[in-house]
Amino acid sequence: MPVTSRVSLECSALFGALLTIAGCCGRRHEPPLPPPILDSWGGEHLGLIVNSGGAALEFDCAHGQIEKPLTIDPKGYFLRPGVFVREHGGPDRPGEIPDSHPAVYSGRVNGNNMALTVKLVESGHSVDVGTFQLTQGMPPHIVKCK
Repeated sequence: MPVTSRVSLECSALFGALLTIAGCCGRRHEPPLPPPILDSWGGEHLGLIVNSGGAALEFDCAHGQIEKPLTIDPKGYFLRPGVFVREHGGPDRPGEIPDSHPAVYSGRVNGNNMALTVKLVESGHSVDVGTFQLTQGMPPHIVKCK
């Protein structure tokens, strides 16, 4: 092999190695994401449907909404603001103002199980609605007031 061809091959190999190293150095190594929780979750007194934009909650005598994506940290915990609306027996009256309250939804996902705590937060204090145990893919067991 002529000397110029060997030098050219060595330069090409060296250039390729430098590009590989430069590419590796420029990449950020992100920690693996937790498994997605986009699904329906059910349990006693609560059904939860999580989609890419947030979540809808259906309680025995209430409903709620989380209007931001429900993301979990690497240990499975989450905390999201939302709204909680109390319902009553009988039909809604024309012009009736919903009994709506700001709420905080927090909890932990462990495999296909979720513990979800609901707190109403108004005027500098919070009221604990309760903690619910949910299972991914299970239908909820709720009894509506209406």
